[in-house]
Amino acid sequence: MILISNSELSHSDFIIPQVEKILYNKPYSIPAIAKVSTEDLNKLEGVYSSEKTNFYIKSIDGKLIFKEGSYPRNVLLAKSKTSFQLDEKFTCTFQPNQNGKIDTVVIHFWDGTVKTAKRNTNTLTWGIIGNATPNGWDGKDIPLQTDPKNPNIYFLKNYTLKKAI
Repeated sequence: MILISNSELSHSDFIIPQVEKILYNKPYSIPAIAKVSTEDLNKLEGVYSSEKTNFYIKSIDGKLIFKEGSYPRNVLLAKSKTSFQLDEKFTCTFQPNQNGKIDTVVIHFWDGTVKTAKRNTNTLTWGIIGNATPNGWDGKDIPLQTDPKNPNIYFLKNYTLKKAI
């Protein structure tokens, strides 16, 4: 069996084990995906931090996108307004504080590790690094700006980059 996907946001890591179970006559389940409004998804957006790890959660086109470090972005499947999964062993559950505002996510990883992360900002910041920037690859990112009328477009204005070698 070969599965080819032209999107980093496909669920091939979830689909392959399910197909294998079908092929080998083993029990399988196809998750029921809950309908969650864009408004509710937007309430979950932000940067959540646990120890030295940041988890980036973004709502795009009615989907909740999860990103950690150098791993690819993943679309989480909704189980409810606050519970999501990537597959059977990877889940994210968002929890409200005493005021009812979501400020924590509990992540269950494939290896059984559980991390609790607190939201440290609602705003995701994109930046640039590299040879052409004064800080190089290991320095602080140069934050990109967004247009308030179109917050999904990022730009760098009036900034001179160095000539790359």
